[in-house]
Amino acid sequence: YNLLTEDNRWEGNFFYHRSSDPEKLNSSFAHGGFLAYRTRAFNVFWFQNIIGNNYNAEVGFVPRNGIYSSGIGGELEFYPEGKIQNHGPEVRFEFVNDLTFNNLDRNFELSYDWNFLNSADFGIGTEVNSVLLRNDFNPTDNEEERLSANTRYDWVSAYLYGSTDSRKLLSAEG
Repeated sequence: YNLLTEDNRWEGNFFYHRSSDPEKLNSSFAHGGFLAYRTRAFNVFWFQNIIGNNYNAEVGFVPRNGIYSSGIGGELEFYPEGKIQNHGPEVRFEFVNDLTFNNLDRNFELSYDWNFLNSADFGIGTEVNSVLLRNDFNPTDNEEERLSANTRYDWVSAYLYGSTDSRKLLSAEG
């Protein structure tokens, strides 16, 4: 189901899928939803996805089975006079749990973005992440570098990004 109001304030989509494998009938579903409310000054959104343990997308891609993910976020937008089209802060929270609601991952992001009238943009932000490995993981193909299941990894990162006027013959982003 897709939702878009005439005034574009509300946007949403909701789905329910079921895979049909006669040997794996239980927990062979995926469902989720997204809902956003937008005005000129602020945007808020919510989403959730539940992927059953035995869901098989067949021709699609599902990164992880047996999870419940949800998140919320919002942003403020200011429209000054001059060369800046708009600017403002954005915040996002996302949680990933197993189907018994044990926390696997969590992410918090805070950023500030500037969009210019000439289509250039610039932003700065930070993320706080936490991941609980469900299985052993070998990121380097070196047996000594194996990360053990049921260990949690936490990290904080910061970033800058920007792009020049994309209407020009030569533009850049980074």
